[in-house]
Amino acid sequence: MMDAPSPFCIAITGATGFLGRRVLSLVLKRGLRCRALVRAGAALEQHSEAVTAVRGDLRHPATLETLVRGADAVIHAAAAMGTSDEALLREVNERGSRLLAEAAAQAGVARFVYVSSMAARRPEDGPYAASKAAGEQALAGFPGTCAILQPPLIYGPGGQATQAIARLSRLGVVPVIGSSAALYPVHVDDVAAACVAAATRADLVGGVFTLPGPEGIAFPEFTRAVLRALGSKARLAPLPGALSRVLAGAMEKAMGQPLLTREGVRAVRRGSATADFSAAAEALGFAPRDLEAGLATLR
Repeated sequence: MMDAPSPFCIAITGATGFLGRRVLSLVLKRGLRCRALVRAGAALEQHSEAVTAVRGDLRHPATLETLVRGADAVIHAAAAMGTSDEALLREVNERGSRLLAEAAAQAGVARFVYVSSMAARRPEDGPYAASKAAGEQALAGFPGTCAILQPPLIYGPGGQATQAIARLSRLGVVPVIGSSAALYPVHVDDVAAACVAAATRADLVGGVFTLPGPEGIAFPEFTRAVLRALGSKARLAPLPGALSRVLAGAMEKAMGQPLLTREGVRAVRRGSATADFSAAAEALGFAPRDLEAGLATLR
């Protein structure tokens, strides 16, 4: 009698983070096995016999070899962000991605899914954007199927943007970067679904897929919409671009994880690089929910 084939196994980085938690949850709902990279001091929310936690981080090749052993696919959702530390961004987002891809190739992993960012389309915007673009380039030699996903601003319960707005709302006034440029925020669960589809769809040939939400909205209006969803009556205090940059520069000097960076200001004022998700819709079944439905999950 032949042994039954083992369930499909996905190695996940960033499994304790905002997006990675959703990815892990979907993987388990699909009845798949998972190997999850967990940094020191962090813990997985989901506990299942189908999950193997691997302690370590992206900067340790031996850890990555253990992570990808026996995996059929990799979903690389971990990243350094919210900092202006160029060395750290390069170490994690570029070198870490390269080391992980090399380990996956050596282990014979067939598919690699990299959660990049729409910021990678404009590497001149700053060190984060440049590091994500370099991370994409580091995957060029991967011998299997490689899918690069480029979401813009990701929102949802527990997200950095919505949590920051919620904290500031307690002050009664929310300072916000003044801008009329269109962003296309995308819900975290829609990005997670795209990640799992990219890892499991047998007919996927790879490529770069942008994942914008379906509605363009300027950042002040997005902030106002989040406040409404939270039931807050806090007022907005729009900051001119020059003042935003000055405040961001001061925060970068004073804080390891600044609330605002000059690159972040630049990105908000320039808006999303594209609103086209037709390729992701066709290849991954990507169908992002509208903003009203997405913000309702914050309640």
